[in-house]
Amino acid sequence: MLHRTRTWRHGRITLTGVSLLMGLLSAPALQAEMIGLVDAQAFDAAQFRRVTLETSVRANTDGTRTGFRVTPPRIAGKVTLFVEGIVVNGEQDNLAINGEPDYSGLGLGGGAYYTGVPDWHSMTVTLQLALHTEETEVDNNLSVSGREATVETRLQSQSLSVLLSPRTALQDNGLNGYLELGLNRTRTEQKLMIDSTRDPLLSDNDTRVRPFVEAGLVLPAKIFRFFAVLGYEEQLSLSLGARLQIGRTPSTPQ
Repeated sequence: MLHRTRTWRHGRITLTGVSLLMGLLSAPALQAEMIGLVDAQAFDAAQFRRVTLETSVRANTDGTRTGFRVTPPRIAGKVTLFVEGIVVNGEQDNLAINGEPDYSGLGLGGGAYYTGVPDWHSMTVTLQLALHTEETEVDNNLSVSGREATVETRLQSQSLSVLLSPRTALQDNGLNGYLELGLNRTRTEQKLMIDSTRDPLLSDNDTRVRPFVEAGLVLPAKIFRFFAVLGYEEQLSLSLGARLQIGRTPSTPQ
């Protein structure tokens, strides 16, 4: 019989191995959404032409991802690389217990933009490839048949997408928008660790390929870009952030 002794962070939750196994095997993939930061790449004259530093937070019903991205100027005229680091916090809702234990962890990612695609009507077209990995752990103390336990989750994702943005700003103040459509492949490895040893019977793996969509607005303000983005991949997310541009924009044509 499953019973729970505490609902707050760092409390102890007691559960049977059978009930946890049923929860792991019957639940959908953990955190079914993009695990990276949003792109927020609406076209402007300085896009991909200066070093940019940005911070943003993505929030949905399960938790938040807060991160930092570095994007150097494009190379070879058409390719721009980026790297990012992310702090993850939330509530895990696929364990067979009463309540939703807290989880936290870190993520890393990177990718590339390609801007060599011709415009589509009045829209710029940018291709993006991104890779991400994320590791989280339940913060609450779990107990299985009197033994210390925890649940560790590792996510790995690969995504390919296309970004469309008007070449002419939507407003005189430079406000512009973008739409991103793509496919995301995510592998989830969820491990039950009992006395620091992985229990193979009470662990689970899952791989899924899902479409996703993002739409956002980007407002320029001198060397800053402020953005708000809505995303959807099985659940809705909202992202807010700011980007700082460093250095002078090269005089070469866009």
